[in-house]
Amino acid sequence: MEFARPLDDDNGVPALHGQSAREIKAYPDWKSFFGLTAALARTLKAQEVVEVIINQGLEALDAQAGLVVRFIAESEKLEIIGSLGYAKELVRDWNHLSLQTKIPLTEAIQTGQPIWLEDLENSPTAAKYPQMIANRTIDHTAAAACVPLIIDQKIIGGLALSFSSPRTFSPLAKEFIVSLCYQCATALDRAYSQEERERLAGIEERNLLASDLHDGLAQTINLFGLKIQMARQHYIKGNFEALNTELEQLEKIAQSARQDVREVLYGLRHHEENLTLPQLLADLVHRYAEQGNSNIRLVVKDAVTWPNLDIMVQTQLLRIVQEALSNLQKYSQASEAQVEVEYSEQTRQFKLKIWDNGVGFDLAAVSKPAKTEVHLGLNIMQERAARIGANLRIEPEPGKGTVIFLVYPSSGN
Repeated sequence: MEFARPLDDDNGVPALHGQSAREIKAYPDWKSFFGLTAALARTLKAQEVVEVIINQGLEALDAQAGLVVRFIAESEKLEIIGSLGYAKELVRDWNHLSLQTKIPLTEAIQTGQPIWLEDLENSPTAAKYPQMIANRTIDHTAAAACVPLIIDQKIIGGLALSFSSPRTFSPLAKEFIVSLCYQCATALDRAYSQEERERLAGIEERNLLASDLHDGLAQTINLFGLKIQMARQHYIKGNFEALNTELEQLEKIAQSARQDVREVLYGLRHHEENLTLPQLLADLVHRYAEQGNSNIRLVVKDAVTWPNLDIMVQTQLLRIVQEALSNLQKYSQASEAQVEVEYSEQTRQFKLKIWDNGVGFDLAAVSKPAKTEVHLGLNIMQERAARIGANLRIEPEPGKGTVIFLVYPSSGN
């Protein structure tokens, strides 16, 4: 159910399915409805949606109690995701309720139609629900409304409302509640979709981190073991000069391994919400500057409104820059480096450029089948870019430094 087109009214008040603006204004809580709609539009998580409905919706509807359930299609059960005003024992008994249980809420969800019970004590319809009648001694419900939450013809849950006295649900009151439920269903569906994307992004990121550990740290540990064996042989032979050389190399390998572990841990815990890409990059660049790379700078081009990125895209972009800065720190010997970021509102593309004035490298040489650490790092960067549809170009020049270009998405979107 959706809003009708706004009427040509002095106050510009929209109508609900043919109701006049005057009738809307006559309804005691029309301002609350539009406030609720605006609040729901701002929600990002399912729990936030539920809190708006429970904390603000019940007050707007003058309900004494209410609950929101999620329909689990696989098990045909209802999971309570928010409630207010009901006794704890009722909420406990109703949670994970079978869809076959004979109560108004399950019937509303089964049929896809609202159930309106205006007077539970005297209504013949109420006799269909003996369990609800029995519960009146606990919750003292005199009237009730149960409405399915539907989005794109798919039922995702339901809303139950209880009132302390009998009431007549006028057509306008019914329209008010059903429209509110539509807004709730829309917000919940959006939140569920976002949570699922985050879950999948988390799984994918863990798989990539596992690959990083296997290809990077595993190789370092193997090298560490080999160096220990060589050091032992030098000790047995009394070749202490060679032993000292091996120990110095072991110390460098250990330092490198510690840095790799820090990178992995940073990747696991760095999950910032509601931050733009420049803000996230500023944190990353600052962290590398604190490690002694004080000549790394971040340049943000053009003062624009930076859109928030999907969590998976944001994660992959950060990891690409993280890998680039890690390689720069380990191998470049650069005295100066810069990360540049810009966003084009015209093409809706993010552009990243990372450059340094270090020693550079021969791209053809490190791209040969032998899996050097640099080769593995470059491969991981390319894999991450491919996963989100970004274009990554690496242009090293021996003796002069390296430039990395990234465009997301690879073509204007």
